Amino acid sequence: MPFEEPLAFKVEWFDAASSLHRHFNFSFYQSDTSVEMFDTKLRKMFLKRCAISGLDRKELFVGNTIVVFSRHLLIKDYANEYTKDQVENDKQSTLILLYPDAHDQLGFVLDCLERGGYNLCRARSLRFTLTTAREFFDRFLVQGKDISQEIRRLTSYDEVPSIAMEIVGPSAIRKWRHLVRPSVAFEDANTEENELNFRGMYGSANPMDAEWELQFIFNQKPINVQPDPPVKLSCGPDVTCCVIKPHTLREGKAGRIMEEIQVRGFHIFGFQSFILTKKEVEDFYEIYKGIPNQDYHGLVRQGSSGRCLVLALSQGSGLKLTEEIPSVVEAFRKLCGPSDPEVCKVLYPDSLRAKYGGMNQEENAVYCSDLEDDGILEVDFYCNLTNHLKWISHSILDTVETFQMKCNF
Repeated sequence: MPFEEPLAFKVEWFDAASSLHRHFNFSFYQSDTSVEMFDTKLRKMFLKRCAISGLDRKELFVGNTIVVFSRHLLIKDYANEYTKDQVENDKQSTLILLYPDAHDQLGFVLDCLERGGYNLCRARSLRFTLTTAREFFDRFLVQGKDISQEIRRLTSYDEVPSIAMEIVGPSAIRKWRHLVRPSVAFEDANTEENELNFRGMYGSANPMDAEWELQFIFNQKPINVQPDPPVKLSCGPDVTCCVIKPHTLREGKAGRIMEEIQVRGFHIFGFQSFILTKKEVEDFYEIYKGIPNQDYHGLVRQGSSGRCLVLALSQGSGLKLTEEIPSVVEAFRKLCGPSDPEVCKVLYPDSLRAKYGGMNQEENAVYCSDLEDDGILEVDFYCNLTNHLKWISHSILDTVETFQMKCNF
């Protein structure tokens, strides 16, 4: 085998069994997507070179978490100058904040970003109070900019969240403006017309702003940012859970799926990215263990293979329920189609799994709640994983009224 210089990183893995953070030199060989890991403390090979399916070069950048044999590896730094030179210029992070009044364009915007070659790293829905909105935009006051319009747009919608996304890609801060137009208040006078002519979002202006804003949104104290007093939402207990699987996200299909979900009349009132451990995925799919025609081990393998997107869905203005389809859970299950995408392609060619699924149940694009009682339970399951980044309710509630009170982000 000819010599190949691998991309080398310093990674960290939290070993839950011993409650220790373990550190490795991680090498990635681009020719065959194989990896090897060297334990820097014990000074010995931890994982000999072997191929890893589903791991892509675009996932390798400082600050990202990758999954190797169900282990979550946080990339802490570059291990050498060669890797830094190869990767750093291609991996710039920026914040994109979609305002509530543009919420119905979420799928469309994400699809444009995916088609533009950008990688979705972290994402969440959130609600801003007047206090947190002022804190977020306060630094623009010293530049003489009027932030009143931005604050009003972030805080004037009781039932619709803002959407925050960390996007990674070559020259991401500059190039995002070629996909969408920034908000009027922050737009340069000479900004060019572009593909979407879209003014529904805010994006970081420079690397320093991007670093601060990403820290504010994703790593700071809880931005539960509930209106005070709490506002009742109209979603009620009739909600369903949608999981856009890791393979779908890697293939750049998440935006198209979310766009179709919104076009079909579903309201996305909760949105969060997750990288799940094998144990968390096993707990979520436990009900399917031992059930005929359900590939439990495939579900676990796929669910723990990388980043997924979880959507909490309720009835939007365009979704009409009937006696045949009496609930949001049933309506969304029909949109997804049967679990086997090959069956979907024959019998339900317009379903999500027929259009975006692979060749088997393991890679069938999306997961959806099966029973009406499952929807709220499964949404709550993911709520309990978010810890300080609250994106929706944190407990199962017994009445419609109390559930509505708790559904603030």
